[in-house]
Amino acid sequence: TSEPAFAGGKKDDNDDDNNNSDSDSDDEFDYLLDDDLPGEDGQPSAIALLEEARRAELEMTVMEREAAVQHGFGAHRQMHPSRVLRATGLGMDQRNMSATVAPAVILHLYDPESDMSASLDLFLEGPNMAGTYRGTKFLRGSGRPALLLDADLAQRELPRLRPESDLPALIAICNGTVVAHCPSLENLGSKSEGTIEPRAVEEFLDRAGVLLRDPPVFEDLCRIRPEEMMLLENMAMERNAAANRAEPEDFYNCGVAGCNKTFHHNHVGIQTEQQDGLIFCEEVAAGENDAVKL
Repeated sequence: TSEPAFAGGKKDDNDDDNNNSDSDSDDEFDYLLDDDLPGEDGQPSAIALLEEARRAELEMTVMEREAAVQHGFGAHRQMHPSRVLRATGLGMDQRNMSATVAPAVILHLYDPESDMSASLDLFLEGPNMAGTYRGTKFLRGSGRPALLLDADLAQRELPRLRPESDLPALIAICNGTVVAHCPSLENLGSKSEGTIEPRAVEEFLDRAGVLLRDPPVFEDLCRIRPEEMMLLENMAMERNAAANRAEPEDFYNCGVAGCNKTFHHNHVGIQTEQQDGLIFCEEVAAGENDAVKL
């Protein structure tokens, strides 16, 4: 009598196991793992639209970062001495060119014979500076030629910086205005060892307010650059000068190269398509054997 009960009880346990296995199955939710979820009337689903928007956002972020680097933000760049001062925004008209002047620039006027200059360049172009502060331009140029080639601007904006004794120098510039400068890299490292102290340099630049982490907005980056603005201004000046220049006088074409006389004349002894070079014209010399020539 106990066997049927045992068999029946065993059967009931199996049924319970089957019911539990059925209840634990999540096959009905497998459609959520599909790549493309259909929406209403064949339109993309909400998840697909979110993925597309996120992808577009990431592409825009990458493009903005590339544009910022191309404009010099978050990059350590070498510039020609004749251009490096004006590339920082010094001497620019803030009223008409405010969008083209970088909000923060770190300028290193280096000395090619200074070990501290080399140490400073390695620090500025490293991940802790240019790699971190992507809203700042990092520029370098040969100090002595830069101050001499653009002497008027250097005397106006950096009157205390002397090319004979104050190089190398570290200069902090905000919106085209010098806010701090450190001649001879004083107190920024050890001259005997030829190395700079990274913490001292970063503290100096941080107090000057030129360490910006976020680059300018993309719309400002797309505006005309300072170099292009100066080129257009130079072209406009040349056009105005050409328009105001007096037109050249009309020279008489006597056939002799280099003659600039404006009146009718002849060159004796020079035969050209316009004149024969004779003292007397053929009518006057008619009846004589040979016309006299000089």
